Amino acid sequence: MLRFSQYLIEAAQFETEGVHDGGHLEHVEDYLVKHGNNGLNLSLRFLNSMHSYLRGEPSDAKVSVKHDGAPAIIFGRMPNKGSRNSGYAPGAFFVATKSAFNKNTQKLATTPEEIQQLYGDKPGLAEKLSLALEHLPKVSPMSGIYQADFMHSQNMLQQIQDEEGNVTVSANPQLINYSAPANSKIGQRMLNSQFGAVVHTGYRGAYFKPHPKTGQMMLTFPRREFNIPLRSFGTHPDVHIIDPRALRPNSENYGSDNQAAFDRAIKNVKIMAEKHDFDHATAHADHFSTYINSTVRDGSPLTYEGLTDHVRQKFERQIQNPNNAKKVDAFTQRRDEILNDMNMNSVKWRQTIRIHQELTNAKNALLPALEANAQNNSNLMQGSMADSETGESVNSQEGHVVVIPHETTGNDIPAKFINRPEFSRLNFGRGRFARQPTQEVEVDQQPQ
Repeated sequence: MLRFSQYLIEAAQFETEGVHDGGHLEHVEDYLVKHGNNGLNLSLRFLNSMHSYLRGEPSDAKVSVKHDGAPAIIFGRMPNKGSRNSGYAPGAFFVATKSAFNKNTQKLATTPEEIQQLYGDKPGLAEKLSLALEHLPKVSPMSGIYQADFMHSQNMLQQIQDEEGNVTVSANPQLINYSAPANSKIGQRMLNSQFGAVVHTGYRGAYFKPHPKTGQMMLTFPRREFNIPLRSFGTHPDVHIIDPRALRPNSENYGSDNQAAFDRAIKNVKIMAEKHDFDHATAHADHFSTYINSTVRDGSPLTYEGLTDHVRQKFERQIQNPNNAKKVDAFTQRRDEILNDMNMNSVKWRQTIRIHQELTNAKNALLPALEANAQNNSNLMQGSMADSETGESVNSQEGHVVVIPHETTGNDIPAKFINRPEFSRLNFGRGRFARQPTQEVEVDQQPQ
């Protein structure tokens, strides 16, 4: 059992993971990769909370629909705390990309001129940030910092009329096409606005503090909050602020077959995890994580043999990199150490992979109901993608973000609920995950 001090350390890790890169969220089935048994218990909490949520029972889960917008825009009012030597006036409105979370150089723009100075080398990005700077102050609260995904501007919208005369308005900010009937409430908001964005995250208690080496005042974000109520935002016809929060679920969407599949998967996890530890996995979390992602991209099953092959190939690329000529011995030694350690714990590794698969099975049993509830949410644009294999349009939201409170602190802990193989397949057909071998560049690295 964890001592209370260790428990609080784990709590802080779960609560602040991704805060400083402004966006990384863990897949619900992957928490055990870095956090072992504590991560597994957290995944089970997420899954059981969502099981209750979809059944219409009391649940501490908060759910929002993940949107495939781009770019991410950090915006809001400069904080008072620490602002004296920052060069920014307290309360000044700013916009930025995720560069706002950089440790050394932050690109915070408060004027159109600063946008051109900081982002002018990327005209498309500069244009979207300029729209944000022009329009978001019309609806933003007088304090606070938020994160949004850009979804549409006037010149992006398309209207299509079907054979029956029904008109649909749509926008395609990245890969998913978002649409609504032109005569619907949300369709009218799209058509009448100059700027549309989905606001999904707030940063509580932001302040300026000096960089430890340069002394430059840096904007710091100690906490982030998800599923934030947008009642503090105003309204303006030029601005379409999209609230991604899910509506009350329809329990009829969570059928008995899916509930039975969920129960089986959770039962299997508990049986396999009894007296099982993950020390062998957390020691090689980076390799395990990149292997999981590689199987999602290529559609291969998760296996122990695949994991060791993945590690072997990663090190082989590093060894063959001419930039690493002086480090070949070190890379070779480190590869052999890792593979030997994995071989000594092969039985545990196989069990860990089975547990991960059952967590995935439990998540997959929940996804159809989540997707059905999202498709019936009249507050949202509906997502679709063209299937590269069939050419047909497939209804597809990117997934969901689920937040549960930490049991001690009450702070938000998030996780992604995504159909990874399906979304990856659709994205791969559109080129998002496709890699061109001639473009792959190996950098000078240290053995890991």
